[in-house]
Amino acid sequence: MAINLYLAKHYAPNLYPTNPKDEALTHQWSVWAISEIEPLQMQIVIQKFFILKVNQDQTVVDNATKSLARPLSVLNQS
Repeated sequence: MAINLYLAKHYAPNLYPTNPKDEALTHQWSVWAISEIEPLQMQIVIQKFFILKVNQDQTVVDNATKSLARPLSVLNQS
């Protein structure tokens, strides 16, 4: 997260918040994504891209996909 915010601030300032409130919201949503979305998303990525097809566990993918509904609904309400 920190490197993404640094890169945006220094190399794409038009993407970086221009006031403290928006900067705080950016940090808040970044931390939220890291804690709520990324763990489930990574379960899917690992199964689909890092495990041989014959060893992939579709149950892991299905459970992670189903579990993403809750945090993604928060985004739809925001």
